[in-house]
Amino acid sequence: MPQLIVISDIYDGPEPDGCFSKLIAAKFGWTIKRIKLADLAGKEQLIGEALHEHLVQRTGFKRAARSLAKITTPEDVVLGYSAGGTVGYLSAEINSSFAGLICISSTRLREQNSAALEIPCMAIFGENDPGAPAAKWSRASHLTRIDLPSQAHAFYAIADEGWDQAYAHIEQFISNIILKSARG
Repeated sequence: MPQLIVISDIYDGPEPDGCFSKLIAAKFGWTIKRIKLADLAGKEQLIGEALHEHLVQRTGFKRAARSLAKITTPEDVVLGYSAGGTVGYLSAEINSSFAGLICISSTRLREQNSAALEIPCMAIFGENDPGAPAAKWSRASHLTRIDLPSQAHAFYAIADEGWDQAYAHIEQFISNIILKSARG
């Protein structure tokens, strides 16, 4: 049975009640496994900017990606928020050991090769997020990019129209993964 693996942002957000996973579990009947980004990076005591610094300026991103690759199965879908999505992306580059990846406001993807993944990936950004990759970044066969109009980086933390639009795209993406899997 597929499970949704949720990786938090650097502030350990969003809270489970504000996470897209709550609706995904209800819609698809999947088990949800929530993982703190700091735990994957091996720095449980870090949060916020201190965690961000560790991820970017040290080996945190690579360590977290390797940790994630060890716990995923081919049926799993990974949903990562901000830096958590970047970890999912890096993990998929190391070992495409899951069925799909959803990156929410993962602006550090701008530093990655968007054509490198072998699995379906959806990246959702707020149109007003200055850190989002340029539009040309996302021209790859396995990547679906969504830019939500009038939304900022942390749109996923506020249950409003942007949040609802993002969820609709996520639901369709997961449905497509399930359909592809059923076809074999």
